[in-house]
Amino acid sequence: MDGGIPPRPVFAARSDAAQSAGDGRYVLFEQAPLTGDWILQGAATKALFTDWVSLRKTDGLPLLSDFDASRHGSLMQFAVGHLVRSRQPLVFEVAFVGEECARILGMSRERRLLEAESDSLNTADAYKRISDAAAYRHPHFAVKTLGWQGRDLTKYEVLILPYGQDGVEGTAATLSVMSFSSGFDASYWLTGGV
Repeated sequence: MDGGIPPRPVFAARSDAAQSAGDGRYVLFEQAPLTGDWILQGAATKALFTDWVSLRKTDGLPLLSDFDASRHGSLMQFAVGHLVRSRQPLVFEVAFVGEECARILGMSRERRLLEAESDSLNTADAYKRISDAAAYRHPHFAVKTLGWQGRDLTKYEVLILPYGQDGVEGTAATLSVMSFSSGFDASYWLTGGV
């Protein structure tokens, strides 16, 4: 495609990862683009999505310079920032890792590159989602429920928000925001995916 944008991936509700792992209680639901802020249940994802929507847009994207991280205080502990370093192919620099993200996910807080040729399944999966948000200039949302003995115990949301920059065409950076909580309203699964 023009401009080095890869074909748009299709993300939808699925539980195949759970089946292959032998745990039918693990479910992943995704939307790209995010089609309803009602889906967001976590404090961090709700607050940062509301902020993203409220910022003025240039070429369809809020400007990174208009984002004020200090307004979100402790919620930034659950965020990871990526700067776009190359467009063909898309290469990101991990520029910010919140303290809780680092602790929960076992991530280094050092600056490093995130590229398509990743050395781990989790990093490759993150690259696909961040690339989707960056290339198509829309939020990308995923939620997982983790259960034990037939009960949903923990919900884990990930919201990826693209930002622009004056004088730069397309996405200049993305912010991945995570929320963790107990319980999950299963009725949201009936809304369908993209």
